[in-house]
Amino acid sequence: MILDSGMLTVFEVSSTEGTAPPPARHFLREKLTSQYGEKVVGATRYYAAAKAGQQIDRTVRIWRDPSVTVRDVCLLDGGYYRIRKVTFTTDEDGLLVTDLDLENDDGILRGWAGEGQG
Repeated sequence: MILDSGMLTVFEVSSTEGTAPPPARHFLREKLTSQYGEKVVGATRYYAAAKAGQQIDRTVRIWRDPSVTVRDVCLLDGGYYRIRKVTFTTDEDGLLVTDLDLENDDGILRGWAGEGQG
């Protein structure tokens, strides 16, 4: 698969949860930027996510990066996505890649990124 759909950025989420008031705040810290290839979200994957109470809006493939986890979020095409599943695999040419199942959660995650705040 050619990873030519664009560039994405993966962010690590940190928070002040568990500290003294004020209420917990979340922050995004850039972890990596990578080229990605768009994949088709298959019916099996879509329904498996729905069964778990999640929604898979997009699936993308990046070069193998074991630092990416489901605790991270992703920015691509101007929108923020929660990473719901990380699959380390190989492509049809035997190259090491990572597939990311993404759920659109732009409103909340944009606030975590500090966007839209006066």
